[in-house]
Amino acid sequence: MKKFRTCSLLLFLLNSAILSHAQSIDWHKLESEASNLITQNHGVGTSVIVVNKDSVLFYKGLGNASLESKYPVTDSTLFVLGSITKTFTALGILKLVEEGKLELEDEVRKLAPELPFVNEWEDEYPLKVYHLLEHTSGFDELHFKDRSIPVRNDEFPLLHGLEIVKNSLKTRWKPGTQYAYSNVGYLAAGYLIEKVSGRGYNDFISQEVLKPLRMTNSSIRLKDVNQQLLAKSYSYSNKELPFKHIFTRPTGSLISSSRDMGSFLMMLLNKGEPFLDQSEFKEFEKHHSIEAFAKTENGYRLGVYPRFREGRKWLVHGGSINKYNSEFEYCHELGLGIFVVSNGPNATKTVDGVINAFHNLVPKTAQKPMKSKQINIEANLTALEGYYILTSPRNQLLYPFTELFTEGIFVDYDSGNILMSSQKGWESRMSQTGLNSFSPNGIDNEYQYIFNASNDQLYTSLGFSYKKVPYFFILFLGFILIISFVIICSSQISLLVHLIIIIKKKQIDFSPQLIFEIGSSLFLLGVIFYLIMGTIEKIHEPQMLTILLALCTILFPIFTVLGIALSFKRRFQNSIDKIWTISLASSMTIMSYYLIYWGFFGFSVWLH
Repeated sequence: MKKFRTCSLLLFLLNSAILSHAQSIDWHKLESEASNLITQNHGVGTSVIVVNKDSVLFYKGLGNASLESKYPVTDSTLFVLGSITKTFTALGILKLVEEGKLELEDEVRKLAPELPFVNEWEDEYPLKVYHLLEHTSGFDELHFKDRSIPVRNDEFPLLHGLEIVKNSLKTRWKPGTQYAYSNVGYLAAGYLIEKVSGRGYNDFISQEVLKPLRMTNSSIRLKDVNQQLLAKSYSYSNKELPFKHIFTRPTGSLISSSRDMGSFLMMLLNKGEPFLDQSEFKEFEKHHSIEAFAKTENGYRLGVYPRFREGRKWLVHGGSINKYNSEFEYCHELGLGIFVVSNGPNATKTVDGVINAFHNLVPKTAQKPMKSKQINIEANLTALEGYYILTSPRNQLLYPFTELFTEGIFVDYDSGNILMSSQKGWESRMSQTGLNSFSPNGIDNEYQYIFNASNDQLYTSLGFSYKKVPYFFILFLGFILIISFVIICSSQISLLVHLIIIIKKKQIDFSPQLIFEIGSSLFLLGVIFYLIMGTIEKIHEPQMLTILLALCTILFPIFTVLGIALSFKRRFQNSIDKIWTISLASSMTIMSYYLIYWGFFGFSVWLH
């Protein structure tokens, strides 16, 4: 009896504290801030809901569901939630776990041997279900061609979709050891739901997840919702965008409203009840890829990830698709959850602004930075200094041209701690939270950076991996690539001169310079085709532009080799002629090697 009274008292005090936090928030100010944001961002419509465990504390609809109808946004207005769908896919998997039909530790190969993935470490590091849900599978992101697959309805077979993206289904490292966000992992998870349950993904999520959560107006399928309540999306020129069906439904197809998402947040705040047993819900809120998320309590969970605000942990997920943007966050300590969604070209700015405005109104915590007894001495800290490049890119195809050069981190010793900065201008002074671990605020459960000094690696609490390399190497690589590119571009001037001479003499002299200049033209055409690929339709099929791109990536190295071969057989007219030919040959050789090294020889976009 005494224990019962003590527990009751503690529960009463906890609920009183939560109620106090909620009552201290100035809801009128939140409404005013949200209204200002939608005006500043030229938004179309925005919906905001804040809940506690059992009731709605605040709701506001702002703007309109569409520019044409001027129908005001309400708590029943429907929006496409994009990647928030992943959270519901993860809940679907957990529902099957609860029913005893699979385990998070189950090997994907044994569950679905027909899946076309390749894991060269399968014997020692088999791909498991939780790897798919925590983005630690090592799979690449969707490739160019995959983003333009025409889908006319919400019934596109998931296994067919996985066949389409099979070039992304190759593990780039041992599963569970590194983190990189990947939509194809959740596509595979959606297929596992179908395989294990014996039901279609759409039906399973609707009947076994959305219905028990009382999300009666929500669906994965457009045809199942009241389309008159669907908010429209718009381009930057305010042109209405058509509804976008995607074949990767488990990653981004959920259609829902603030009212339904409020019910969802209440379930999360009640730790799964009545939807999931608390034992299964604990699995939902923790990470399982121990090696990827070592030495930290952070990291992507099963469809949610942590974000720390004023020392408090909020679990969150966002979504963005076709100019819709949304985000939910919830905090057990405060017993509060918020969901914000917006449509229109600046929807992301509006959603981020409303979320930040809400947190500015939430009572601040008195938590102080936590210090560990295991603190590095100055000598150890200086050993961590250096430049670290990202080794877990989200998109392997873009990595050699973007993230390799832009996502690096500088680490410098700074008066007993370390200073981190990037080439993008980001800079933060880090405090130690443990041996070789640091965070911006010195709080042990804050976003952390963990060093492995023995192999010159750096990990973040979200599982991103970095490797220390000499910064001179990156500078030198970038420098020679830029110089090579400039020389190749300059060659077009001499090509023009050569063409004028050919026209006048009516005779073609296949000199090494001419061969190099033609090869350079092919390279530049390939660059142009590569850059505009994202603007064309049906790049998943061979067509004029994509075939030309493939030919350019084949012919450019061939012309390089041919030009070098001719150079050995030809006398140069003068030293300038010789220097120019050698410069062109060197530039084209460097570019050819770089492209071949990264797999761009014969780059057939419809196969990548």
